Amino acid sequence: MKKKTLYRFGDIILLTLVFFISIFLAKYYTLGDQYYYHLLYDGVKDKNLSEAWIFYKGHINSKEFIHFLLIWIFSNINVDKDIFIAMSNIVLAFGALKIMRKLNASTIIIAIILLTNFYFYVLYIPAERLKYGFIFLFLSIAYIRYIYLFGILSVLGHAQNIIFYSSIIFAKLSVSITKNIKKLFLYGKLQKTFINQIVIIFILGLIIYFSLHEHLNRKFEGNLSQTHSIIDIFKIFIFYFLAIYYSKERIFTTLLFIPLIIFTFLLGGQRIVFLGYFVFLYYALQVKRGLNLGILLTSIYFFYQTIEFINKTILYHNGFYHN
Repeated sequence: MKKKTLYRFGDIILLTLVFFISIFLAKYYTLGDQYYYHLLYDGVKDKNLSEAWIFYKGHINSKEFIHFLLIWIFSNINVDKDIFIAMSNIVLAFGALKIMRKLNASTIIIAIILLTNFYFYVLYIPAERLKYGFIFLFLSIAYIRYIYLFGILSVLGHAQNIIFYSSIIFAKLSVSITKNIKKLFLYGKLQKTFINQIVIIFILGLIIYFSLHEHLNRKFEGNLSQTHSIIDIFKIFIFYFLAIYYSKERIFTTLLFIPLIIFTFLLGGQRIVFLGYFVFLYYALQVKRGLNLGILLTSIYFFYQTIEFINKTILYHNGFYHN
């Protein structure tokens, strides 16, 4: 009981620190994407829902409704944008913390990841729309019984998160088909539960596709015209090799990474690499409570990036500033 109480107290401290770190950085981070997000936050205020949605779509090439709805609600109840971001970051950190607790990760490791990890800092401040996709992504894993609900909200939060769920579906179906193929030949029929899974996945796929296909097509076509960084491709492979090293189900892990690797080649960008990192983290945190070499080395690397990010934010008001 004392251990659980201590954990809860420690979790409150961690979430409080995330809140104040967010407030501090948000005051400085006023350029880059945040410049436009501030304009959006002020612009949707005092408009009805329809007018605000037209304004939102007209000023940002996006149809992520979750982000729009939240900034419309909180701007109209006069919540300061920096406070709104900090509150959102608490929910993001809570979801990640909940998963790490379920994986029995060390409190020290959890603190290092939430307070010093570059990818989390990107989600905390500049990657504002992506944040809400990850909030529901984390919640869908933390509360697995609601994975369909939170999964849909995650994709509505950021359309590119459909890649993560597609990867899970691909891996699970591949494993399930392999297990059922023998029964299909022996008995000439598939298990009812397997058929039900296919039907549910098909229905969800149709809902997601017809809701977001125009947005996804636009993203895909735009990214195909760009030259993608070799570094992003290198990173996704690093996270893959680290993940299978720590995984006890290497075939499933490999199947999970196949779509991520393919989309990294096709679309590029850090967003898919984010997903690869969090898959690695999921497996590595289960080994020695996260007190292992893979977590140590990646934490040192991301801590260095975080220091540089904070320094640029304070000096140039943009964590990705380039001379």
